[in-house]
Amino acid sequence: MTRATALTRRALLGAALALPLAACTADEPSPAPVDPDVALRDAATARVTALLASYDAALAARPAEAALLAPLRAEHAEHLALLAAQAGARPSPADTSPAGASDPPAAPAPAPDRAGLVAAE
Repeated sequence: MTRATALTRRALLGAALALPLAACTADEPSPAPVDPDVALRDAATARVTALLASYDAALAARPAEAALLAPLRAEHAEHLALLAAQAGARPSPADTSPAGASDPPAAPAPAPDRAGLVAAE
């Protein structure tokens, strides 16, 4: 064998080893970019939904404060409806119904007091 043949054999062996690795690392399509407005709306929707749950818990625990809390809760329910309308969906009735209109969750969180609701705002 000549020196030129040995290099060709090495090059062939190297290519034979690299070919299966190249087949395994084929470019996969990248995920579609997320529209920042959609991400922001989704985050706001989750936050307002959690806030409504806090109001529901507070209203259930302190019915005497319903006159104070119910109008504030209604404003947040309206905000959620507007967010859902922008997304092209309608909010579920549980998201916008007043406290007591739906079944309570299986393991409710402790009801926040007024300071807790103000902090959640």
